Amino acid sequence: VKSSDYVLVYQFQTTPVPFKALCRRQYEHLPSLQKRFSNFQTMMQTLDMLIDVNNRQWPEAVSTLREEMRAEYPRTALRELILNSMMHRSYQSHTPTRVYWFDDYIEISNPGGLYGEATPEHFPFCNDYRNPVVASALFALGYVNRYGQGILRAQKALTENGNPPPKFDFDPHWFSVRIDKRTEKKQ
Repeated sequence: VKSSDYVLVYQFQTTPVPFKALCRRQYEHLPSLQKRFSNFQTMMQTLDMLIDVNNRQWPEAVSTLREEMRAEYPRTALRELILNSMMHRSYQSHTPTRVYWFDDYIEISNPGGLYGEATPEHFPFCNDYRNPVVASALFALGYVNRYGQGILRAQKALTENGNPPPKFDFDPHWFSVRIDKRTEKKQ
């Protein structure tokens, strides 16, 4: 077991300093995200819960008599982008996957750039698997239902929710995506 066997999740105010780990004050009853998880499924369940707790939602009128719940970030986009960071990261690196949750955007980053057939020219329409065992495990655990669709599903969910398009940044050794918050529609 090495240091890459965990995910760091931080929540920031508008400026990144000082920061606090999500599990420090508000979530002391949860296992610290700065330690290794006993298994992959426990880590994914904890990340899922943290997303639900921190993703603000509100009702929005869609007709005279009907409302639908809206969120700052669509769950589908967060789910797909975090799963992609876990599935496609380089596990040869000791650097953990990171989720930075700022007041107005979220950045998800992981070691390992695009891999194999996935090149800057073909991104996000072509994919390849650096970690087929991790991909199979995520599928078996019910986190992944279709391969090669995560980025496209995230982009669609962000558009449908009214968020700006995601901003991707990658080089041969690193991958990150920034998603900006959807602001509440004024009535």
